[in-house]
Amino acid sequence: MATETEFLEKTMMDLEEAKSGTNMDRQFLTFQMGPEEYGINILNVKEIIGYSQVTKIPMVPEYILGVMNVRGNVVPVVDLAPRFGSLTSPVTKLTCIVIVEIEEGEDVTDVGILVDSVEDVVDISKEDVESAPGFGAKLRADFISGIGKIGDRFVILLNIDRVLDLNELSRFDQYKRSIHIERALAKKESLKNNEDLDSKNQMERKI
Repeated sequence: MATETEFLEKTMMDLEEAKSGTNMDRQFLTFQMGPEEYGINILNVKEIIGYSQVTKIPMVPEYILGVMNVRGNVVPVVDLAPRFGSLTSPVTKLTCIVIVEIEEGEDVTDVGILVDSVEDVVDISKEDVESAPGFGAKLRADFISGIGKIGDRFVILLNIDRVLDLNELSRFDQYKRSIHIERALAKKESLKNNEDLDSKNQMERKI
């Protein structure tokens, strides 16, 4: 039986294979959140990583967990459960973070979304996608791009650009800038200390 890491690696391979093919507009990464299954178009998905520590940020909406370091980049992480008006599920060995790319004009922002588990990469034809219901849905209508049918099950296809509102996440730009400033000041101070130490050593050698 495959481990969670092996399963994520296989899913990433399936994702990359799907991106290299045709009909990418009907390829979706599906995942579980509570009792519901959701899908995101693969064009928005950058990678899938196992759950790791998230740094909390004060004075942000409840659904914003904080930020995490992804290969040197500060990435905001969103918990979809409270965003959708549900209770957050406990973290398990299946919990993972899907890194998605959100476009705003010419800029692209990476955002992580916390999900209970990743399911599969699936092909859903346009004929198998119905419009979002106008009433009775638990989610805001603008969050849903359609309802996909896969065999005898239904997948809620998300309009991820609406779910992840960059206007609400814009404060992370300020947070990232402050981090860069702190790192630059720390590096400058470290260089100054090294220079002072070198000067002191040179003077001692002369004496």
